[in-house]
Amino acid sequence: MGTTRTITSIETVDPGSNPDVDSDFAKAIRDDVLRHVTEEYGKRNIANIITFDTIAAKSAIRSMGTIYHVPQPTVNKLVSLIPAPIDNIQCTLEDIYDPDSDFFEAAAEFRTMVASGQEWKTLVEGARHIAGRVRSTGMHACGVIMSSQPLDEVIPLQVRQRDRRVMTQWTYHDCEDLGLIKMDFLGLDTVDIIQNTVENIMRGGKTPPNMIDIIH
Repeated sequence: MGTTRTITSIETVDPGSNPDVDSDFAKAIRDDVLRHVTEEYGKRNIANIITFDTIAAKSAIRSMGTIYHVPQPTVNKLVSLIPAPIDNIQCTLEDIYDPDSDFFEAAAEFRTMVASGQEWKTLVEGARHIAGRVRSTGMHACGVIMSSQPLDEVIPLQVRQRDRRVMTQWTYHDCEDLGLIKMDFLGLDTVDIIQNTVENIMRGGKTPPNMIDIIH
């Protein structure tokens, strides 16, 4: 007789974030692709992804300088002491005062200047209240949310007044948390160059190279 095994536990594996699918097109036809998927899957099932432009540390300090009528050259002196980005990550006002931050050591002069006068303390205190808040919204350069059901039944949407394009009111990270899939329809200069090259070869009466060979 065969042996019988008893399962006593099941190991669960975190699958990570949902995949997003990147598709590369010539810039000239990207809008045609968007129109196609909208017609194919339904206008209510497709939405562009919103982006949020937040107030950075330097902008926050300059805004407070305007409010408190501090001369711009004086404000610029303080702003110049904010550490430069590290690996494209901007230094925040919270980083400047966080001993565990990678920016803390480089921000020593900034802290010293702020501590030297009440006017600086007032300026920075006000800036910390507005830094990181949303300044404006935009539209993701290539990201689109596609759903098997109407998106207005799942997430909040809005219409961009300039061109009436429908956008999510949540970032794609929030949309992914709901199980929605993000598609990236990219218009690339490289694809334009390849397409134009192939067309020029054909206009010259010659046979273009195999596209599979070009891709690989």
